[in-house]
Amino acid sequence: AVGRDESIHQRAGDPGSGEEGTIPWLVKVPEFGATGEDRSYLVFQYGSMHPYGDGANYMVRVNGAGLWKRYRPEVGKPDPTRPDVPQPVPLGMGAVNLSRFAGKVVVLELAVDGHQTGVSESIMWHQPTLAAEAPAKAETDDGGKPPTGPDSETIDLR
Repeated sequence: AVGRDESIHQRAGDPGSGEEGTIPWLVKVPEFGATGEDRSYLVFQYGSMHPYGDGANYMVRVNGAGLWKRYRPEVGKPDPTRPDVPQPVPLGMGAVNLSRFAGKVVVLELAVDGHQTGVSESIMWHQPTLAAEAPAKAETDDGGKPPTGPDSETIDLR
């Protein structure tokens, strides 16, 4: 289990063999909709917070179907005051609409692969949470903007 405000470190597998690293959960997707419309999102941050590596593909699957994927390079930009010291890349934020699975038990997977050489040795998922709403700044793959509002209900996966 992962404690509050902690991260899940994940091994990327061997990119030469196409191997992935996965973290699967068997989870019942909550039914958050008080108005009769179920809304459920997996909300998370991702990235290694270090300035080196060739990056990784971050993926979210439900019951084996890919719902979200991002390639994240980890090459930091130099600090203008210290050009010899690259700065870490800020964390990305993602959200996956799980509303169609509300009330159902599913296999939820966080998966990664190390892209080219696996040099990006720290692949991390940060604060994966099931929530009724997703932040407006989250990257989604469902074609629309997630709803936003104050004080959304959440369930921690940690």
